[in-house]
Amino acid sequence: MQRVLLLLLMLPMLAWAAQLQLDLGSLTGPQMQLTHLQASLDTERQQLRLQAAQLQFGQHQWRQLQLQCGRFVWQARELACLEGQLSFDGPPRKRVAGRVNLRYQPQSRSLQLTLSPQSGQQLSLHATAGKGGWQGKLDLQQWPVTDALPWWPTDLPQPRQGLLSAQLDWQQSSPRLDGKLSLRGVQFADSSGSRAGERVDLDWQGQLALNAEGGSWQGQLRWLAGEVYWEPFYLKLDASPLVLESRGQWQGPQLEVKQAQLQWAPLGQLDFDLLLQQGKLNRVRLQGQGLALKPLYETALQPLLTSPLLKALQAEGRADVSLLVQEGALQRLTLGLHEVSLVDKGGKLGWYGVNGSLPWSRTEATTAALGWKGGVVLGLPLGAAELKLNLHGSALSTPRFEQALLGGRLVLKDVSLKQQEDGWHGGLSGELTGVSLPEMSTALQWPRIEGELSGSLPRVVLSPKELRLFGPLEIQAFDGIAFLRNVRLQEPFGVAPRFSADLAMQNLDLLQLTRTFSFGAIEGRLDVNVDDLQLLNWELQQFDARIGSSPGDYRKRISQRAVENISALGGAGTAAALQRTFLRFFETFGYSQLGVSCRLRNNVCQMDGIAASPNGYVLVSGGGVPSINVIGYNRAVQWSELMQRLKRITAGGSAVVQ
Repeated sequence: MQRVLLLLLMLPMLAWAAQLQLDLGSLTGPQMQLTHLQASLDTERQQLRLQAAQLQFGQHQWRQLQLQCGRFVWQARELACLEGQLSFDGPPRKRVAGRVNLRYQPQSRSLQLTLSPQSGQQLSLHATAGKGGWQGKLDLQQWPVTDALPWWPTDLPQPRQGLLSAQLDWQQSSPRLDGKLSLRGVQFADSSGSRAGERVDLDWQGQLALNAEGGSWQGQLRWLAGEVYWEPFYLKLDASPLVLESRGQWQGPQLEVKQAQLQWAPLGQLDFDLLLQQGKLNRVRLQGQGLALKPLYETALQPLLTSPLLKALQAEGRADVSLLVQEGALQRLTLGLHEVSLVDKGGKLGWYGVNGSLPWSRTEATTAALGWKGGVVLGLPLGAAELKLNLHGSALSTPRFEQALLGGRLVLKDVSLKQQEDGWHGGLSGELTGVSLPEMSTALQWPRIEGELSGSLPRVVLSPKELRLFGPLEIQAFDGIAFLRNVRLQEPFGVAPRFSADLAMQNLDLLQLTRTFSFGAIEGRLDVNVDDLQLLNWELQQFDARIGSSPGDYRKRISQRAVENISALGGAGTAAALQRTFLRFFETFGYSQLGVSCRLRNNVCQMDGIAASPNGYVLVSGGGVPSINVIGYNRAVQWSELMQRLKRITAGGSAVVQ
């Protein structure tokens, strides 16, 4: 640097020389080295050319540097390089060239610099040296952000395109930076694709102050447009900007946001402060009132969920949120819900019109009070209900909960859940009373069933991947009793839940049952046994079923229509034969026993009856006067075809015998 100063001092004394060439060798400074520096001065044309083979600054290098001053001024009051051209080899570009103008006034110790590499791009610097050091203004217009790649932090995704504009005031005495920055059309991505942005527009305005140990800031950041994916979060802005106002400080490895306010029209306003130590979140305080739940759930909560069923929920309504994180762990969370709806896209799970408060503390016992106007679980509509939950750390419980269900009521007792290392564990018991079977059959798209459903719910035990019933689920229906045993639901909130159970139904009133399904009247009693019932994602996979007359002495009659319908299910022949004999004049017949069995595998039902017959099996064995036997002939029937036959029959149409 001393050689350059010496050259500048000597220039007025050498003005008589028409041509002057100097080889200044190498210049070295803190973290900087300039090698093979040469100067060429043409005093007649007032032109100066400076050349250097290489500039080393820190870890970065620039080669083949050249400054050509079209008009060079050296006077006592001013030193200037006007109409200049500056060029060098990257980084970041292979070759950089642009116009330059430089003025320095020794008396006022002021410096002016303008640099224009390309059309529309410009850097303007105005600086003045005072007692405390330099201060000045920097104006940057449409500068490629890729020019910052040599200094870009290695742990952040690199920008691939975009333009930077800035207007900054700075001073050296008490290091400070005031001004604003604008980024337009920024695109960035990392090598894995887990962090990326497209067409991002940002504005920042604020102040930055530095000291020996760190610094402080205050300002406003406006995200105007673009989309960003920062695994697992994704956000796209169109019309409404996202505005963050904040102030804070950093010192060594510690960063503290003392106060921050996030505003986004679709969401609302969030106020928070936080503390980062050694790159880890130590403390967060956050509060928001009347937040729109839909954008909050979709952008902040849904990406964190692992359950496919919970991830498929759609959220509406508004919520109040308050939380505290200390030592990296959630300590308090309070939610206020206002007309909230949570419904999954498939219609299997949901609640409507949810209102209430849910206060939670890691160390203190609290009580949550919630209410909803309706809902749906596994396709069954729910009525209004209220729920009070006792919360303590990772455990929740309630002694009793009542839910209106299809004109009846579901009562749950001794409900308890606790989160452990491998997931949620808990249990409950309960009872079901007065549930309308017509409403249930409509909701589940079954044939219409008359009557009511009641029963007792044994102890239900929940583990992370399974729900099990210990003891039989007892249900009263059709003047009989049903027992559901060995009930297991694996992966209840997974992509493909698996349900298995054994079903036994005893002494059902056949007249009620057949009238319910428009099957044709049958008087008598019926037993049903279904073993190894299995459903995958609520689609039937297999079972071993047998339906037959109950033991005992009771009236047994079957109508002609029921005979025809049984014939349609079991095979051709009986209905046609019936119409060709005098038996067609009778409306009902006596029988001694009826029954059918089906072993379902791979959508094929292997059928059988109560006894064998030539080329078939007996479905109805005659008894009394007049009596009739019904014979089935098809052993293997597609389950879907069998359901279509049953649907036609129960819809009230005549049986189709093929």
